[in-house]
Amino acid sequence: MLAGLVAGLLAAEVSLRMLKGAPGANNHHRVFCAWDPDVGWILKPNTRHSRQTSEYNHVETTNALGMRDVPRRLDPPTGVARILLLGDSFIEGYSVRDDETVSQRTEALLREQGLAVEVLNGGVGGYSTDQ
Repeated sequence: MLAGLVAGLLAAEVSLRMLKGAPGANNHHRVFCAWDPDVGWILKPNTRHSRQTSEYNHVETTNALGMRDVPRRLDPPTGVARILLLGDSFIEGYSVRDDETVSQRTEALLREQGLAVEVLNGGVGGYSTDQ
């Protein structure tokens, strides 16, 4: 009886993987992250991924600097102050559109106040004090 149960569960596992793909095949870290010897993982530069769930449907991107942010140059434009936000998936903007990230919303609010500022998004999902 135990052998039959194990065989049934194994067959179900194989069937589900064939129908839906391996667990985590579209996992955020598999799509967006790359190994980094210093901090464990970083966001891959120039990545674009369409994320669809029952709750949302949108595209998430990273720029050439490997940030979940609009395209930016490494050196800031003359006369523009920069703010760098660091953190985990909340700062990165996991599961929200690019223009809904904390960094983009903060930059928009500061610019509405007439400030020449860029708010860079240095968030990476899963980051903690060990990064």
